[in-house]
Amino acid sequence: MTVIISLLFYLSILTIPSHTVSPNLFFHKLDHSHSQATDVPCGTQFHVQPVDRVLRGPTARKGEYPWMVSIMRMSSKSDAWKPSCGAFVLTPAVLITASHCLGKLFETQETYRLVAGCRDVSDAEEDHKCQVIDITRKHVLRHPKFDQKSFENDIGVIKLPRPFQMTTHAKHPVIPLCLPPKNFDWRDHIGQLGYLAGWGKTEEGSVSDDLNTVALNITAIDVCKDTYDPKRTDPTGFDDKTMICAVGSEGHDSCEGDSGGPLMMKIPKESLRGKEIAYEDKRMMAIGLTSFNNGGCGQGANTPGVYTNLVRYLDWLHEVIKK
Repeated sequence: MTVIISLLFYLSILTIPSHTVSPNLFFHKLDHSHSQATDVPCGTQFHVQPVDRVLRGPTARKGEYPWMVSIMRMSSKSDAWKPSCGAFVLTPAVLITASHCLGKLFETQETYRLVAGCRDVSDAEEDHKCQVIDITRKHVLRHPKFDQKSFENDIGVIKLPRPFQMTTHAKHPVIPLCLPPKNFDWRDHIGQLGYLAGWGKTEEGSVSDDLNTVALNITAIDVCKDTYDPKRTDPTGFDDKTMICAVGSEGHDSCEGDSGGPLMMKIPKESLRGKEIAYEDKRMMAIGLTSFNNGGCGQGANTPGVYTNLVRYLDWLHEVIKK
């Protein structure tokens, strides 16, 4: 069945907030024509667990990160789809990920598989409630100034050939994640917790079929500037305007396969208004995208990770979605 998307409505995620939510954050209600979750605001977690500063934390609960999408590639070794990167749902027909995750689509005629609503992506083909969409090069757009050496402007957009269905299904929910307000400055949140989720490599050295989660500390600028001094390292430096610095404790970090997934923070309680108060402690917004690190995964304070600073690209996202 063909679904017609009102593009102007979904642009409101970036510009015009719902009347039921704070005017300072980019929230929106889901359209009846695309969702069973019409009264659920973006960034809502259906199950929340305490995340300690615990390479992988606990396996995420079903519904804990309902905006997460696994970008999968066919493995030449196992002849099976394996997680390659992460992405998040911005609207039913638009996903956000890291630009470097889309490189192979431009180099080959390869097809990527996107899986939403599944915590365990190994079940995607058998579990018909998981939503699966295949994409090719024509469905993706990388930032025009993305630099493959420095990873500057490491952000990309996936425009789906058909939209994901937004749903609050108990085991397979799919809803969008909120973007940060334009006045958000990550440097005001140093020392606070950020959260990651992904299907990246674990301590065993292979990508995970299960969605895992970990908490990181938003880290001081000089830590990343020292780690990624362009005189000593490659990638070539850290720009605190377009990048965010975050670090986990030893053994707890993002790793290969987590790229493109969101770095998230809890939406401040004081930002919630009216009916939104009912979702206190259950709301997330994306502030960054997992981009790169230097020196391996899970090395603790010596190897902070670098994340694309999403607030810097809100205007670009707005323009891309309009097209």
